[in-house]
Amino acid sequence: TRRLWNVALFVGDILWISLAVLATGRVDSGLTLLFPLVAFGAGLCIGGRMALALSLLAGCALVWTVAAVPSPGMGPGWLTVQGILVLVLGGVTDRTRSLMLSREHALDFATRALEGMRLDSDSVVQHLGSGLLSVDREGRVVHMNRKAEHTLGLKGASVRGKPVGDVLPKGAKELADALLQGLNGVAERRRELELQREGTVIPLGLGVTVLYGPDGSVTGVVALFQDLTEVRRQEQLRRRRDRLAAVGELAAGMAHEIRNSVLPIGGSVQILAGEVCMNDEQRRLFEVIERETENVERFVSALLNYTRSERPHLAAVD
Repeated sequence: TRRLWNVALFVGDILWISLAVLATGRVDSGLTLLFPLVAFGAGLCIGGRMALALSLLAGCALVWTVAAVPSPGMGPGWLTVQGILVLVLGGVTDRTRSLMLSREHALDFATRALEGMRLDSDSVVQHLGSGLLSVDREGRVVHMNRKAEHTLGLKGASVRGKPVGDVLPKGAKELADALLQGLNGVAERRRELELQREGTVIPLGLGVTVLYGPDGSVTGVVALFQDLTEVRRQEQLRRRRDRLAAVGELAAGMAHEIRNSVLPIGGSVQILAGEVCMNDEQRRLFEVIERETENVERFVSALLNYTRSERPHLAAVD
């Protein structure tokens, strides 16, 4: 709809310019210069075949109005050249417009692509499992992701552009010193330090990377750090499991040795009970020995079953 409205406006311009030239009756009044402007405007605003058609219409209107108004010295050849020039002006303008639009589209596409890359990179950095803190060559904070904000108890927007030594909490002095040393070209691949925050000590694993410019000068420092609290807890649990496993092996060995001693005792008591003549009191004592021997055997068997790493696979065989 807007394109058709623009076409109607240009047609109206051609019409009133033609009527104005005829009304003045003079070709040298300057109104004929408006026909090339119409062709230029059509090529710039509309473009395409419609712009060429309007340029052709403007050229024909120029030739017709000049031919209708008596003007000495302007023959048919000169009028034809003027009309062709108006048409060529419209075509050149249309071509220029097409090139401008194509470059504008290319620039817009590149801008969107760069913005998408920036958003993707920012999203990756923000969702890293480790804290990221970067500073420029002057030691001012450039970027801090969410994990770093959570670990340090800071807001990236409030500290950005400020000296890192002034904005980090007092308990993070080791981290600030590592960043400032990085500005002197000292990088650290792996280091452990402690962060004191709100009365608690948080162990951190730190890596510092120095950024260099094309001329070899230091342009900034990036620090990646991770809260090692959970890692330390898992290490403690692993050591505790190892100790319990060692205790279990020791208990199993002791139980095996106890069984080796209890079984002969129980067998010997049973043999003696069948061969020796005993009174009632002696028989009760033998029964106590047999009962307690069986209790020890059951306890040892239960302990061995509990400490056994693999359960036996029972199956009927010939």
